[in-house]
Amino acid sequence: MKKIFLLAAVAIASLTINAAEWDFGEFADYKGLTEGSTVIDGLGFYALAEGKTPFDDLDNKRFGFITAKQKTFDDQFKGTKICKTNGGASFTEGQEGTPTQRYLYFDVDGSCNIKVWFESGSSKVVTLYISDGTNVLASREVSVEDKDVALIQEASYNGAGGRIYIYGSGAIEIFKIEANAGQGINNTNAAVKVEKFFRNGQLIIRKNGVEYNALGAQL
Repeated sequence: MKKIFLLAAVAIASLTINAAEWDFGEFADYKGLTEGSTVIDGLGFYALAEGKTPFDDLDNKRFGFITAKQKTFDDQFKGTKICKTNGGASFTEGQEGTPTQRYLYFDVDGSCNIKVWFESGSSKVVTLYISDGTNVLASREVSVEDKDVALIQEASYNGAGGRIYIYGSGAIEIFKIEANAGQGINNTNAAVKVEKFFRNGQLIIRKNGVEYNALGAQL
């Protein structure tokens, strides 16, 4: 079993993947954090700086609480689990692009497109933010009336390597996050679209529509 996964990792690495996807339906249930930070499958969870008073150790207070919830989106994506922020990111007025707590993050090598499947987790008006740590790349205000509406927000980051942040002004519930390398007309290094999935117990790698097995052989 270890040999199979090792070979799979080598094959995947050789394809120069320029995309990442975090579907919380594929994550194990997670209690979340009362303080500090952690990284799960390349996705960072930042709860609170050291020295601050930890959040209460409750399901509706811990940051990054992952639990079952089903929702179908307009693009037909069927979410089966959510990651709950259980509160707002906190930031200084006029500096909405710089969260100080309760945010998800991931690193990128350059320009990319980001997509977030989410819904409000608050009984008040709440705003979803996608930022580069300084600038808000996109935001989406959700009214009280739309609390249970399945929403999709997209953003574009243009620049060198950096870090992308996803958070809310209040509680939000995230079903899925996706990042793809940006592709422009003048981009001579266009991203390679790679998907990974299992079929009949076998790892399949689909590269620009062509399928390969874990050893890199075309199917």
